[in-house]
Amino acid sequence: MKINFKTYLLNEDTKIPKILIPLAQEALKYKTFDDFERAFLVEIKHGRYYHVTEDPNFKIDPHKGPRDLTSLSGSLSPSVGKLMITSDLENWTAQFPNRKYVAIVDMSKVEPSKYKQVNRGFGNEFFVSDPQDAKILKVVSRAAGLSDSRRYQEKLENYINSSDDLKRFYNNVLSGGLGKLSE
Repeated sequence: MKINFKTYLLNEDTKIPKILIPLAQEALKYKTFDDFERAFLVEIKHGRYYHVTEDPNFKIDPHKGPRDLTSLSGSLSPSVGKLMITSDLENWTAQFPNRKYVAIVDMSKVEPSKYKQVNRGFGNEFFVSDPQDAKILKVVSRAAGLSDSRRYQEKLENYINSSDDLKRFYNNVLSGGLGKLSE
């Protein structure tokens, strides 16, 4: 289902908070609520994604890729053309204290099968096997990234507290909403 989010946001009948539009875009990727709920709860696909970097001009580069920095792997060779992201920025920044920048990554056009949660010991990480449709929205300071993440998480926690809330959110997204746009 395609939605023009600019039109959607201007629609008086929308009930989705503006800040949660990334989650609404995530929800549209799933044909059933059960699939969306599984992605939300198990994989922690919450719509807002980050990449911690040393580069203030970070861009997704098809000639570069993440290296497995865990002691379990023993490999420092990069996975060329791939990307690592997280939806838990606070945990990730703690793991990479020398990286001073945060890229905010738009995954709205990336198919769910192209990014999977992995366990390398750094927390909630996603390996993006095909990031060609991912977009860097902006690169900000570490402090600004953490502030963005906290605002998003706070709104998410205030808005969705149960499976019923998540289902209502999913149904509102699919139907185009049932109330006023909230701030």
